[in-house]
Amino acid sequence: MVGIDAKKVFGKGVVKGVESLMSDYASNPTKLLVVLNDSSQNSALRMKSTENGVDIGLAPCFGALATDIGNLDERIVGVAAMATKEIERMEHTNRTFEKIRSTLLQNQSIEGWTDRHGVPEHYYATDALFKSSTSDFKSDRSQNSSIVSTFINKLINDPDVVNSLQFDNKTLAKIVSETGATVRDFEVNFSASEYEEKTILEVLVLRYPDLNHQYLKLYRVKFTAIRDNRTRLFYEEKRNCLRGEVDIQKFRPRDSIWDMISSEIRHRAVGTLMTMLDDL
Repeated sequence: MVGIDAKKVFGKGVVKGVESLMSDYASNPTKLLVVLNDSSQNSALRMKSTENGVDIGLAPCFGALATDIGNLDERIVGVAAMATKEIERMEHTNRTFEKIRSTLLQNQSIEGWTDRHGVPEHYYATDALFKSSTSDFKSDRSQNSSIVSTFINKLINDPDVVNSLQFDNKTLAKIVSETGATVRDFEVNFSASEYEEKTILEVLVLRYPDLNHQYLKLYRVKFTAIRDNRTRLFYEEKRNCLRGEVDIQKFRPRDSIWDMISSEIRHRAVGTLMTMLDDL
């Protein structure tokens, strides 16, 4: 397998991992925006990010891969290497969840996760957290972080995703405050429209395998601030909301194909991924 340059797949500033990026989102947004809006650092750039509208694009989550790689099944390491190579071949503007998922599922050596009955598993969920007043979206209200944390955990339904995105109190406070600022802006200028929405945060992640997570996972999480002034019977006071969306697809080796792949090629795939990690 030809070598993989992770900096070209994810970008020089993004390749350090989604955990670091999300930490900057909460504590040092200026630093994050410099990385995201610099095309020389972020090869997966899709749109210009602002302080209250951040699109991280495609970022990696390596977990404990660097230390666990020697103890992992060569097939799942090979899947991770092949998936990364497939993404590297894609045009940067095509690196959306849907197109990456479709590309990987077309690779004969990779298959989507299935349940114990053989039914394909692709988790998608969307939900909204409604508030009656814009003042309810304030990070200085201690109960808000708890409410948003419960909302996000229920929506995502995957502790590994929640942990990798660093959804701690500081990050939750950032999401709450940006939602509040956005819906208050909508309120001031609302005469022109009955419905407004704006993306607060969107992130797409390729989660690499390790001993505790022996699969490859692609996921997208998006949060949108909404102000809706259209008539709703009995719910007219609930005009502001934080809408969340999540897409999760896990991948594993297609055993029928990997059984035919020689040990030499498997070792080469493992070596390719190890070299990529060493070059980070």
